[in-house]
Amino acid sequence: MMVIDKMELSEIRRILIDGGRKDLADLLDRKKPTAEEIEYCEIAREMADEVLEFDDQPFVSVSEDGAFVSPWVWVPAPDEEVVTA
Repeated sequence: MMVIDKMELSEIRRILIDGGRKDLADLLDRKKPTAEEIEYCEIAREMADEVLEFDDQPFVSVSEDGAFVSPWVWVPAPDEEVVTA
């Protein structure tokens, strides 16, 4: 997971606000991963196999018993037309 240090984040926020995009600066604050979310991402990556891949900053939904961490699954193009019922 990509983590931006506090100095970089402050500079990015300042640039956004100076550019009239306080809305994006506020969104940046809301999207910062928590320490708990980072830990769940690390655990998910350790559990992953050859089929699952994770973004640098996947979506994490924390509950009291654990968390859902969004992976990607590669699906190759079918050789023939796929028929669905």
